[in-house]
Amino acid sequence: MSERRLSSRAVKIGAVGAISAALATWGFVACSPGEDSRADCVTGPDANGEYTLVDEDECEDGVYSSNHHAFWYYNAHHRTGNRISGGTTLKPKSGGIKTSSGTTIRKGGFGSSGSSGGS
Repeated sequence: MSERRLSSRAVKIGAVGAISAALATWGFVACSPGEDSRADCVTGPDANGEYTLVDEDECEDGVYSSNHHAFWYYNAHHRTGNRISGGTTLKPKSGGIKTSSGTTIRKGGFGSSGSSGGS
């Protein structure tokens, strides 16, 4: 019977160790600076769900033309010419954000959550 208890303790110790290692890894990854998100200035979407790239200055001004509004589109996965899709209009909650041209919209790194701009 003592042999069975020993094996039961070994399983518990192993499980606690595995959980601790997983939590430590998750904490490290969650707190580590990752890659910057990418922002593209766009109008759209069109009937195909694609967005049209426009000059970054248009997003700073807020208006592309009288009938189109330019805005930031983040982390697009598909690019064909001046058309993009597969991203989101939701601004990432943390990390750095850079435009296609390399302009920093928000600096990333540990503990950063601020943004630049505004009126």
